[in-house]
Amino acid sequence: AGRTFTEVFQLQFSMFNYHSTLTATHAFSSQWWSWPLILRPVWFFVSHLPNGTVSTIAAMGNPAVWWVGFVFVIFAVEDAVRKRSLACIFISTLFFFQWLPYVLISRVTFLYHFYVNVPIMCLATAYFLNAYWSSRWGKIAAIAYFASVVALFGLFYPVISGVPVSDSWINSLKWLGSWVF
Repeated sequence: AGRTFTEVFQLQFSMFNYHSTLTATHAFSSQWWSWPLILRPVWFFVSHLPNGTVSTIAAMGNPAVWWVGFVFVIFAVEDAVRKRSLACIFISTLFFFQWLPYVLISRVTFLYHFYVNVPIMCLATAYFLNAYWSSRWGKIAAIAYFASVVALFGLFYPVISGVPVSDSWINSLKWLGSWVF
């Protein structure tokens, strides 16, 4: 509001210059290639409470959604190339056009930059679950998958919400050495 087109255009260059020359670091930053694997959650808050209880908040994805979804994106790429499936071409193109520009970003980046890709991974998952839904094993696999998504949401809910739980509960969820929360 109140800016000319020329000023808006100049502001774009100012923003680009700021971000392209930024040399900041951060303890919870992560590289673009690590995001689908959830190698480095962004830890926002921790409070150690009485009786071995802790409240912590970290930004991370549901492992069942992210890990399975990423595998299905890879399968979508294969079907896009091999079968020329329009749905898989759409999913693959959308996913990589959103994710791969981060290869060129030299400034500090975080896992939450990948959040836009989560619905695309869900779309890839839905595509393949639907493809096999007509078989008995496809239905069993889909139901088991949905149950694991719900179970992992419940399991990790204290980590993403700050709900106080025992310190041992939080420590049991640190499946990877790089997970700090």
